Order: sequence, then C-alpha cells, then structure tokens
Amino acid sequence: MAGRGMDTVLADSLKKAVRSGGWDATRDILNLHPYALTARFPLTGRTILHVAVAAQKENIVQNLVDMMSEPADLAIQDYKGYTALHETTYRDNSRMAKFLITKNNSLIRIRTFSKELPVVMAMRYGQKKLASYLCPLTPSGDLEAEQGHQGSALLTYAIYARHFDFAMDLIHHCPSSASPSLDLTNSLSPWNALATFQMTENQLILWEVTINGLILQYIPILASWRQSALRYLSRIVRADHHPPDRPGYHSFITAFLTVLLERLLGRELENNSFQDLLSHICTEIRTFTQSQVDSTIVPAIFCAISRGNFEFVSSMLKANPEFLLIRNSEGMSIFQCAVLHRQAKICSLIYELEGVEALLAERDKSGNTILHLAGMLTEHTPIYDQIAGAALQMRREVQWFKDVESICLPITRELLNDQGLTPRQVDG
Repeated sequence: MAGRGMDTVLADSLKKAVRSGGWDATRDILNLHPYALTARFPLTGRTILHVAVAAQKENIVQNLVDMMSEPADLAIQDYKGYTALHETTYRDNSRMAKFLITKNNSLIRIRTFSKELPVVMAMRYGQKKLASYLCPLTPSGDLEAEQGHQGSALLTYAIYARHFDFAMDLIHHCPSSASPSLDLTNSLSPWNALATFQMTENQLILWEVTINGLILQYIPILASWRQSALRYLSRIVRADHHPPDRPGYHSFITAFLTVLLERLLGRELENNSFQDLLSHICTEIRTFTQSQVDSTIVPAIFCAISRGNFEFVSSMLKANPEFLLIRNSEGMSIFQCAVLHRQAKICSLIYELEGVEALLAERDKSGNTILHLAGMLTEHTPIYDQIAGAALQMRREVQWFKDVESICLPITRELLNDQGLTPRQVDG
C-alpha cells in the first residue's frame, strides 16, 4: 500500500542495510515485509527509495526501481513534498536521476510543497551537470511565469552559479524566464544576479611567483591558442631565467604553466559568456512594462553601480539611454550613486553621455549635490588599501573630491544641503 507507515524497528533495519550498501540484506527484508518497498519512514515520510538515493547507492536504487511494479510508486512524496528525484538534486547524480525518470517520466514535473521543480532545486544547489540533464526534459510550460516563476528562479540560480551557457539556452527554451516579476524578491531576480556578477579582469593581473628561488613574472595573457601561449611562457623560463638542472624541473614548470594558462583562459571564456548573455537579455527590456522596470531593472542598475559592475551599467544605458534619468529610493541619480561609491570607471562612462550636465546640478532627498556625496564616507565607501593605512585612504579621498569638483559648476562648492552644510563641511 503506497504511503503506508512503517514501524521504527523495521525502518532502522532497512536504513542500516541500505546505507551499508548491501542489496542482499535489503532484498531479504523486503521479501519478509513487501509493504516496506513503498511505506513511509517515521518522522520524515521518506521511502526506502529516498534513503537509497540519499546514500548514493546506485545499485540499490536500480534494484528498487526494478522491483516497483507501478510507476506511481516512484512518485511518493515525503513530508516536504520531495520525491526520490528531488533527493538526487543534492548530489549531482545524473545516473540515478535517469533510473528514476526512465521508469516514470512524470517525476520531472512534480513540485515540492514549496512549488519547486527538480531542475530548479538542482541548480539552486549548484549541480550544473544534473540541471543540464533535467532542463531539456522539463516542459517549457512548467517554467512559465504563470506556473510559479520557476523559469526566473532557474535562470537566477544559473547566473549565480556562473553557468552562463546554460542560462542562454534557458532563455531560448523559456523566454519568459528573463521577465521581471512583482512576485519575486530581488534576490531571486536574474537581473539582480547579473548586476552582482564580478568579472575577472585577466588583463589587469600581474603574476609574480617564486619557485625554488626562481621568480617568474607573467604578463597578461590574452591568448587564443593554448599551445602557442604555453610555448611562449616556457621559452621565457628557459631563455631568461636559466632554471637549475634538476630532474623533473622542466616538466614541473610546464605543468604549472599549463594550469595557470587554463585558469586565465577559463576566466576569459567565462567573462565572454557573461557579456554574451548580458547583451542578449538586454534586448528583452523593450518588452517590459513600466512597473517591471521600476521594481526590478532600476534596483538592479543601482546595485550594479555599488558593486562596480561596469559591463552591466554600460549595457543598460545602451539598451535604454533614458536610464540616465532614474532615481533610487534616496533620490540619487546614477551619477550621484557612482560618485558616492567611488566608481571612477562608471562615472567616466556616465560623464560622456549626452544630457549629463543636468545631473551635475541634481540633489538627492537630503539636499546633497554630487559634490556633497563625493565628500561623504559611508559604510559603502571602498577601502583601497588596508595595509597602507589611513594616510593613503585620506589622500585618495581628497583626490576623489577634487576630481568631482573639477567637473562641477563653481557655485556647487557653496551650495548647502538640508543640514546646512557645504560639500567641504560634510563629515566623513
């Protein structure tokens, strides 16, 4: 009888047999107590199939599936609404997932009691391989906004997991996954996930590594061809540094350089995939309603500014130049926000745009001009160099104030905020 309860003694015996990996012992217990094949364990409501999946016992999972005569037996949910397929999402085990789906392909559509599909759970736990297996099997209709915004959640988790190729495929599979939703918090918004992504700038990295007294200085690597770059770096080591003649030394250096180069190229590919996804998803903005833009896109832009995500801000302004005029909850423009967060690169981007002059005269809700904000120290102010200490921090803050002052109208220096302070009187 599916879902029937099981006494504690029998449950403990079954769990012990399964977790030890002994199929013979498990089968013997089931032969004595056939109902235990689909009965629920106390407290959790799980079945023996749940336990076998959780224990990663593939042979037992396969045998249990073969023993179950009814596909519905695989769909029994525990007290959280998890089927055995949901259990696979913690463990990135595509083989076990395939055992289950082959027997009952409707498992792919069963939601937990919190309305979560197996594919979404898999990506939430960072199980990229399993999510990639489950996604094409999941009907696109199940991911639509009308069915609980599972597509948006899946896209968000994919972006946080830096699985950008998957994210791009998902948007093609389910275009509505990129649409903002008033029912989702910003933390579950794919736009917020994109805004918080930090690109790794390989071009700015200078490597200096010491190996057995040998200092290797690596210039930025922007190689398209792995072998040619590896030969180039190996030639630097052999020709310029005269490494000691030790057994295995050259092979060690070659292996080290291979790992280094693969990491650099991997980051470059990741950055490129992020930019491709960002460019594609920005084309969807023109289809959004004003309420969608206000509730999701605008907060994401200000979030990106605070994180220094130049690519996101640049893409947003390119997609819709009117984003130059948006304000956050404190009444700040994007230029003011960039100044407050000391984001010089983003400030330079905005300053080159047409119509920016008007922003220089704007005030926030506290009457602060852009120059007041340049002088403020807040919890958001970046610490440039903790080792160098307060003196360097102060010099950089003074220089930042002067840089912003140089683009403002002279009268801005004397304007008062709501506290009656000029920009130079603002306390840090």
